[in-house]
Amino acid sequence: MSDAIFMPWQRVLRVGGYVMSVALMPKRPGANLTALGRELSYISRFPVYIKEDDRSITLSLLQWYKYGGFTAVLVVLIITALAILNTMLHRAQVERNDIFVYSALGLPPSGGYIMFLTESLVYAVSGATIGLLAGLYLNKVMLDLGLLPPEFKFNFSGSFILLSVGVIIVTIFLSSIYPARMVSRIITPSLERKWKPPTKPRGDVWQFTLPVSFSPSEALGFLVFLDEYFRGSGAATANYRVLEDPVLDLSSRLLRLKVKLAPFEVALAQEVMMNVAPMDKEGRRVVINVTLRRTLGNYRQWVAGAYKFTDDIRKQMLVWRSLSPREQRKYVERARTYARGSTGGSGAAASPGQ
Repeated sequence: MSDAIFMPWQRVLRVGGYVMSVALMPKRPGANLTALGRELSYISRFPVYIKEDDRSITLSLLQWYKYGGFTAVLVVLIITALAILNTMLHRAQVERNDIFVYSALGLPPSGGYIMFLTESLVYAVSGATIGLLAGLYLNKVMLDLGLLPPEFKFNFSGSFILLSVGVIIVTIFLSSIYPARMVSRIITPSLERKWKPPTKPRGDVWQFTLPVSFSPSEALGFLVFLDEYFRGSGAATANYRVLEDPVLDLSSRLLRLKVKLAPFEVALAQEVMMNVAPMDKEGRRVVINVTLRRTLGNYRQWVAGAYKFTDDIRKQMLVWRSLSPREQRKYVERARTYARGSTGGSGAAASPGQ
């Protein structure tokens, strides 16, 4: 005690002193110091040091959480899963016609299954993220308003947050499995897992019809869409290259182009013609006939390369179907404009890309 100074407590407070520790000496011998220290720790929330016989004990409060009430959460999760199941079943029925279109264009059952599950997974991750951010914001607001105790802060990096978000994502994902299986059953399974032209080449000519019908105006818009594609990103691909700018003749409702097929180190080329043809006498619905004519190269190599070219056309049909009605109308209006320009001039061919 040689380095301690004893002063009256009033003077210590006047010069800026403060209480560092409080020592208590029990008056009754044999008192339960551990129980007394535990009560003092609960009341004061400060660490309590006990010296009893030959041992020293430190008592302090530790904050911990108890996981409970899962049965109540389970009921909410079941209700949420049933609501999501009902929503996904309704969506599967609403998009039934689109699923038939995808099936006609070669989408296999496994593709429809994965497509549906992927969309539900996007909804799950997006919903969990939005809920997490909303919880963080509401926690801050309630703390500012004094509706929650100060120590009740949102621990966004805790394991319970990961658990709750994971449970939400898994619940949404599992509730989408049955609708996804229903979608895969709508798509007629067959031995062919991808769409192929229904005909075979006859000599140097291969003719077939695309497996989707159009209205007459929509078919012309699709030809304009293909013309734009073959002048842009579709001019050079891994499977073919467009040799010359496509010729779009809207007065005759056809599109012509010359294509060099892979492998490019060998001489392999073909001419392509796509024309609009009516399905019935009234002409309310039309189809697009495709004619491929080999102009150069080995016959077997041409058949293999031509199939890859037709598969690319099939994918562009999927892209066309995925466009919004507003975007499709833009191509239809362009087709009408080009058709009026071609019929009003001296030439019969319109070149929208130039």
